[in-house]
Amino acid sequence: MTTPRVFAAVLVLLAAASFFSRRIPRPVDSTAGPAPASSVAPAPVVATPASAPAPLGRTAASTSSPSPAGEAFTEWLTDWRRAAPGEEGALASRGIALARARRAELRDLIVRDPAAALAAAVPAGLRAGLPSAVAAELEELLDARGDWEVTYSCPAPAAGLQRTAILAGRRFAAHTHGRRLALTTKYGLPLHGMALDELAAFAPEPWRALDDDEKAS
Repeated sequence: MTTPRVFAAVLVLLAAASFFSRRIPRPVDSTAGPAPASSVAPAPVVATPASAPAPLGRTAASTSSPSPAGEAFTEWLTDWRRAAPGEEGALASRGIALARARRAELRDLIVRDPAAALAAAVPAGLRAGLPSAVAAELEELLDARGDWEVTYSCPAPAAGLQRTAILAGRRFAAHTHGRRLALTTKYGLPLHGMALDELAAFAPEPWRALDDDEKAS
């Protein structure tokens, strides 16, 4: 009876040794180097360039079509500058009627599209030598320092905002475009533009470029 018991005890010991050997973690070999890095290189990251901001003050081109009266007056102005001395009388009479028709269209353009109105202004250099009755119908060129008032009224008018330019004590209903639309009330600003009666259009820049005739004079 002793031998079977001894044999059974040996089997129990072997089973226990096998169980515990599986639960004990294997020691880490400290002499082994780090695991080799992957041979596949990571895909490069391509940065998408951010869109550049729009230049400060830049505005879209005017969409207004050339006015018939404005085009007719421009053609007359070219004829006047090329006219022989004997042709000036007939041209002057026609020029007065064209200038008056252009003036009516230009008043509407000042309110509707100030940029187009400024582009349509007759430069100072082209006014020399015009008949006085024709020149009286042209827009007044404004080039001086003045005050810029921005007010809100309640109940508000159509836009809820009014701009007024004051130059040498004269007040104009001011219309503008570009960066000057964001301008609040300021005093002593350089103002460049044009006026017809109480309406005025002003450029957004604080300076005015001279035309070719002004540079030559």
